[in-house]
Amino acid sequence: MRISGPETRLADEPLKKATPQPAAADNGRPVSDSRQAVQVTVSAEAQALANGPSGFDEAKVARLRSAVEAGTLSIDRTKIAQRIVEGD
Repeated sequence: MRISGPETRLADEPLKKATPQPAAADNGRPVSDSRQAVQVTVSAEAQALANGPSGFDEAKVARLRSAVEAGTLSIDRTKIAQRIVEGD
């Protein structure tokens, strides 16, 4: 079975860059690029999330990256499955 269409390409084919096209109004004429200031209100919750701790452990990521690159990372599938079932 072969599926073909505009999205289909072989893995070794280079990606083709899309040519930017101007936006068109319903009448087919290009829409002018009039940039206007827009007022945005950020909620207190969003500000807290942006400023608070992200839960990102840079040292842990570095250890994992090193283990992956060295080929020494071991994954305990049973432990992962247990944590999924327990909801951790």
